[in-house]
Amino acid sequence: MLFWYDALYVGEEAKKQQKKTMRDLENGKFVPGVYLISPSKMQDSLMDIYPAYTLLQPYYKKHDVEIIGLAIGYEEALTQMQKMLMECYENTGGMDFLRWVYDQGSFQRS
Repeated sequence: MLFWYDALYVGEEAKKQQKKTMRDLENGKFVPGVYLISPSKMQDSLMDIYPAYTLLQPYYKKHDVEIIGLAIGYEEALTQMQKMLMECYENTGGMDFLRWVYDQGSFQRS
């Protein structure tokens, strides 16, 4: 099940078809070129970037996925990630990114 950050970071290209892209992902469709950013489950990482087609794997049909960013192309995903990290640092003076994300908003099922 997908849970979208209520302050979702969306790249400029992704904004053009954001609602359709989100709906297609929710419906389990293949959406080429789309990358998702989520809080990392790994202790040594802040975020994970992965292509949306990853959601088609059986694992993701059984596990919840929190999405904080949506982008078209890997470069746009990196730009969104950089934007998030800069905002975290500017607002907190530090890099406790995951705490900042969860303090700033919540995740909703679309």
